[in-house]
Amino acid sequence: MLEIIADFYKVEIDSISNRDIGQKNSNPIRKSAMYICQQLGGFSLKEISSRFGLTHIGSVSFATTTVRKEMKNNKVFQRKMNRLKKHIIEKVN
Repeated sequence: MLEIIADFYKVEIDSISNRDIGQKNSNPIRKSAMYICQQLGGFSLKEISSRFGLTHIGSVSFATTTVRKEMKNNKVFQRKMNRLKKHIIEKVN
């Protein structure tokens, strides 16, 4: 699934799967990928945290909550996330 997300955003998969240390290194694509893994992939917080190199499931929960809030408050972002979901579904089927 990460390959499809990287293709959609036109970025290297490592920029999504590898983490940057520190709160200032916010990566909205990475957070979106975690959200998609949870929503479309049905992965648990523990599975996502392992795949993204995180030590606490709370980090995943925080990231996915951030994406949900942004989708609620930002219609442009919401449309982009919907296009991403559609893109993934099309690639998988």
